[in-house]
Amino acid sequence: MKNSGGKRRLGVLLAIGCLLTTSPAVYSEVILQYFNTSWNEIAERMPELAEAGYTALWLPPPFKAGGQLSVGFDTFDRFDIGTKDQMGGVPTRYGTGDDLKNMVEIAHRFGIRVYFDNVMAHNGGPIPGYDENTPITCQPGFVPEDFHLMVRADGTFRKMPEWPNWNDEWQVQHRNPFGVDIAQETPVNESFGSYEGAQFPKYSGVRHPDNPEYYLDSDLPIATNWAGEAVYTFANKEPYQDTNSNGRFDWTDTNGNGQHDVGEASEPFTDTGIDPSVSWRRTAQWGYGNGRYDMGNPVGEDVNVMLFRAIRWFMDQSKCDGFRLDAVKHVPSYFFGDTGAGKDYVNWGYSGQIQEQFNATHGYSDWNNHRDTCFNDRNPRDDALLYGEHLSPPPGYDGYANAGMRIAHDGVVNGIKDSVGSNLSGMDQPGWGSYGVDAGMMYVMSHDNNYLWDGHYGSAHALILTRAGIPIVYTDGLRHAGPPDWFPKPSYVPFLGQWNTYYMPNLLNINRNFARGDQIAKWGNQDLVAYERRDKSDNGGMSDADGTVLLFAMARGWTSGQSLDAFNTTFPEGSYLYNYSFHGGGFYAKVQSGKVRDLGGGAIYVPSGGYFAFSWRSPE
Repeated sequence: MKNSGGKRRLGVLLAIGCLLTTSPAVYSEVILQYFNTSWNEIAERMPELAEAGYTALWLPPPFKAGGQLSVGFDTFDRFDIGTKDQMGGVPTRYGTGDDLKNMVEIAHRFGIRVYFDNVMAHNGGPIPGYDENTPITCQPGFVPEDFHLMVRADGTFRKMPEWPNWNDEWQVQHRNPFGVDIAQETPVNESFGSYEGAQFPKYSGVRHPDNPEYYLDSDLPIATNWAGEAVYTFANKEPYQDTNSNGRFDWTDTNGNGQHDVGEASEPFTDTGIDPSVSWRRTAQWGYGNGRYDMGNPVGEDVNVMLFRAIRWFMDQSKCDGFRLDAVKHVPSYFFGDTGAGKDYVNWGYSGQIQEQFNATHGYSDWNNHRDTCFNDRNPRDDALLYGEHLSPPPGYDGYANAGMRIAHDGVVNGIKDSVGSNLSGMDQPGWGSYGVDAGMMYVMSHDNNYLWDGHYGSAHALILTRAGIPIVYTDGLRHAGPPDWFPKPSYVPFLGQWNTYYMPNLLNINRNFARGDQIAKWGNQDLVAYERRDKSDNGGMSDADGTVLLFAMARGWTSGQSLDAFNTTFPEGSYLYNYSFHGGGFYAKVQSGKVRDLGGGAIYVPSGGYFAFSWRSPE
């Protein structure tokens, strides 16, 4: 009875999700960073998240890490998403692989994208070859030469010096206090040997010889990319009868090529091709009816190419929509992709491989440009969203942005934390504090930074949820981590309006209905910030007045109310507008001589610490 009830509830949720996704989205993206919460609970919360106005989730690293209780930033096995019995058990901190896939599927039914945090710079777990009891193969898929390691006289290995001088680019990319540092530089490992900085040839070999399912099936080209190269994806998905009860497909490899060929004896299987989940892919191009069990082709790789393959495999398994890339400055920017003339369409590097797999997994065919909608949130998304955490130079930001990712640094969070209660100057400008509207991200708290005073939560979120760009709201699921690490950082943000608070539901509603198009600065001084949003996407020839969809104004706390007479609005003369903010209650205003005034012609004052959001009155 309990199980059947759960199935009935899930069926209702999925049905609601289908209804929600039948209407085209006209609102901008709002990401909820949702940490410290199981995949199953997030799946159960999906109706609430969609109704509230969140359009995407940023979730913690999904791979098996240094232990079952790990948050995930000490990633251990990039081919274990809660499917292998290691590091203390099968599930990760957040659940099993099936839980993860189910959660992503439900998110997509509700029109919510899913981005996972991803660590490339280092590994958790033991140092390979640390002593006679630690094999050099203890890091799955890696060998010691893949890391920056000191080789001792007795043949064992140790980490190089851990803490870098943060002003020294070489040290930033060759030292790592957070794990075993991976050597992504080419053509050689630049710090492996008896002393720091010793160079050593990079290892190349077959990393997972017993797991063809981890490799692309290079016998089945499914498309041709813009560079004229064949595109491949993953196989080993056709249903088969495991008559030997060993969890793998068995056959007689008559010609010794490591692949099942037509006519070779095997366990019974259904010849559905490499993507039996999608009916329109049941074609010869996708292996349907070709008489063989389609399999990946293990090939030799250096550590970089193995990491490319691992992230493609996860995209294929999870069907996710992008990644937050952790601590990118610890990795050379060229690892991520081409920065030259062909950067928009080539599949080079980590970013390029993600984008190629995104097309293969999600069925997109924009092979001529893998980046345009990553850097433009005003167009329908047909690329993976990639944003890299890069808190400060060196190295500089530009190389990473040119390699295909937005830049997420702490400019907005630190600027708002330090100034929202004292000086609003400059906050009217688009892109303030970030790497820019189209290349940056905005957040006021995160798993690393929760130093915003809770009395400023409303003002801070008002600024990021009404301005141009992609905002991120942070929650730890209200499951606060404790000592000694307090990680992820506790968050008390009422992300769904908990505790009878109103500002988050109010701001998400304003964002969904009006926060679109360009941001036009109107006023910015110590006590008052104001800007408009202008959307001409339906008709580029319309006037600025006709394209204006929102006037946002906020007053600093601990000051008197601030008059809107300080500036002129672009809304047409005589317009009747409505205040959608819960501050001051819903009331009407009128544009008179370019000013937003009350209906009696008097000045309107934004209350201390409050905000107003004016637009046309829409049917509700």
